[in-house]
Amino acid sequence: MNKKTLLMVFVPMFLFGSIFVAWAGWVLASQPKYEITKRIEPVDQDVLFESVQNWRLELGKEAYIADSQLCEFANKRVKEIQSDFSHSGYRKMAETEIYKDGRYSKTGENLSEGVVYELELLNKWLTSPSHRDNLEDDFTHSCVRCENNYCVQIFGKLLSSE
Repeated sequence: MNKKTLLMVFVPMFLFGSIFVAWAGWVLASQPKYEITKRIEPVDQDVLFESVQNWRLELGKEAYIADSQLCEFANKRVKEIQSDFSHSGYRKMAETEIYKDGRYSKTGENLSEGVVYELELLNKWLTSPSHRDNLEDDFTHSCVRCENNYCVQIFGKLLSSE
């Protein structure tokens, strides 16, 4: 091989190799120096409720009013969904427990399982059309309950709020 051919072959290889080494060094340097470990504590229901409230306020909506009747219902539901993760128990309980006294014109429910971070859960609900609909609806009252990384948010609108 003559000098010109050698230069034409090795110079591009050298340049490409230098760029690749620089890129690889940058990638390695930009990696975190620690490992993110999985969070063991369950979702904090108060932090989740506050996050939902803040999100609603940013939309220009009223904050929910925490309601003891909805909280009792949410306490039962969060235990129930740990063995039957579905909305079927909500439908049955709503008829017998929420609507029995005639305070609410409508109710709704959001569920979650396996999420360990409050903002991750809120984002999960916001990217699901049916969950987001509940969050954006004109509900006036709500309660969040979480246990063992299962969460329930119950919504209600009082008859007098219509």
